[in-house]
This record gives sequence, structure tokens and C-alpha cells, in this order.
Amino acid sequence: MLNKNGNTREEIFNDIIEIVKNVINIDEVKGGDNIFLLGAESLQAINIANNIRGKYGIEFKFNLF
Repeated sequence: MLNKNGNTREEIFNDIIEIVKNVINIDEVKGGDNIFLLGAESLQAINIANNIRGKYGIEFKFNLF
């Protein structure tokens, strides 16, 4: 299944994993990992959300963090 930009769900998932890895500077992230338990701080969580929004237009409610 493709989104409106032509990306598959797997491509989006992998891109988000890469965004998280780059922002919090770690080598391994798995689906379902808690970014805070991986060492992220709140400003990094905002940075991750902004990167995802910029790439895919997905909005996050920050009360979810």
C-alpha cells in the first residue's frame, strides 16, 4: 500500500528508524522501542517529530511524548 507520496509503509517505517538513529546518534533502533529508554531527551523527540513532519507531513501531538 502506498501513501500519497508513493511510499510504501515499509519505506516510511525504515525512514523513521533512520531519523531516530540519526537524531539520537545510536546504531540500532527497532519498531516499538521507546526513544526515551534509548537515551533521547525531549528536545530530540521534538526534532524527530519535526523531521518526520517535514518528510511525510505527519503531525504529532506532543502530549503523546
